[in-house]
Amino acid sequence: MPATAFKLELTESSVMSDVETAQTVLRHLHGQGIQIHIDDFGTGYSSLARLQTLPVHAVKIDRSFLQQENWQIANLISLLAKTLNLQSIAEGIETPEHLRTLRAIGCDYGQGYLLGRPLPADQVEALLSETPPGF
Repeated sequence: MPATAFKLELTESSVMSDVETAQTVLRHLHGQGIQIHIDDFGTGYSSLARLQTLPVHAVKIDRSFLQQENWQIANLISLLAKTLNLQSIAEGIETPEHLRTLRAIGCDYGQGYLLGRPLPADQVEALLSETPPGF
């Protein structure tokens, strides 16, 4: 697979714990075409100024915000992502209400049991071979 097909997810705390090293490593990966996503965004300590210096493609809205129905924070993270030209991805979508609300606030992507459960590798291969282009 080409490097551009990979999306590396790193927790916010792992990136912010040593920003200088993270910048070096992430720039190298980005240069190879790998997309970088910040997982658990908003649950740890983050410097928005430092976030702008990292070659990040997306931030992931932690599932805890959905479980607590903290839509204000989910909305703020989605708006922040758009302002920084990043994608927003919500984790833990388990109900139709979650999905409706996230669509209404403009979240770009989602994942969770409502959309699909984890699958063994052989079932993923079968699903991908059956899925029409543009899915």
